[in-house]
Amino acid sequence: MKRQENKACGADIHKRFLMACILSRDGSKVLNRFDMTVEGVLGFASWLKDNNCKKVAVESTGNYWHLVYQVLDDEFEFILGNAFKTRRHSGAKTDKRDAEWLAELCLNNQIEPLNDSS
Repeated sequence: MKRQENKACGADIHKRFLMACILSRDGSKVLNRFDMTVEGVLGFASWLKDNNCKKVAVESTGNYWHLVYQVLDDEFEFILGNAFKTRRHSGAKTDKRDAEWLAELCLNNQIEPLNDSS
């Protein structure tokens, strides 16, 4: 059985930006948006550290996740999930809701990783 984290981050990644949500077991939520540049993703990593979050989940849509993986791989538990299996089927779709949904799945160990890094 996997150890449960107190915090987890879900990141909805796009070509030009990523929307990130950190959820905590106490119900608190922090959202932030970062550019999909090296500087932006380094800022994302710094934000995760500042919020004491070591677990990050993303969907495997396109190849936009590669830069995030390269920056986060050494210091964070990076979970790449199958987009078909992590997709939320109800409610209006927004970047914030998608990031929060990924964070919730990640926090509760409900994402089957596609990669070996988790």
